[in-house]
Amino acid sequence: MTHCGKHDIHFPEGGSCWCCDEQAMSPEERKKNYSNPSFLAKRGGVGLHQNAAANSTMQLLSQLSPEQLGNLLALAGKQKEESNRRVIA
Repeated sequence: MTHCGKHDIHFPEGGSCWCCDEQAMSPEERKKNYSNPSFLAKRGGVGLHQNAAANSTMQLLSQLSPEQLGNLLALAGKQKEESNRRVIA
């Protein structure tokens, strides 16, 4: 690991400090990179595989009707209640 003394950040050998990279960007480049999963992963954000999983889950949830969402929330609440029950023998 390499250390950037200016920003007190460690990064992989051969890489670069994301703060230094960001300071060198124009506002347009910065905006573009904040929607780039590989740039976000470089600075410790969500990785590509995590982003894809989250996107597919959100896409499925967005297709549910309000009634279906209500049923899903009720089911989740019921399961939480059941998991919190204590069995006394």
